[in-house]
Amino acid sequence: MIKRKGGLGRGLDALLGATAAARSETRPDYPAETLQQLPVDQIQRGRYQPRQDLRQDTLQELAES
Repeated sequence: MIKRKGGLGRGLDALLGATAAARSETRPDYPAETLQQLPVDQIQRGRYQPRQDLRQDTLQELAES
């Protein structure tokens, strides 16, 4: 007879427990009215963004291709 190895078999609730449920309960639902618009020139690239400079003419050329 083959002895079956015991696996987790309990699901994510057993692994994550109440912390996952608590996180989902405390997350507020934001209505669409809380979205804000920013001027594009106020957005800064991320530290790990490989593109150092996006020139308008090359960006337009890319958009047209």
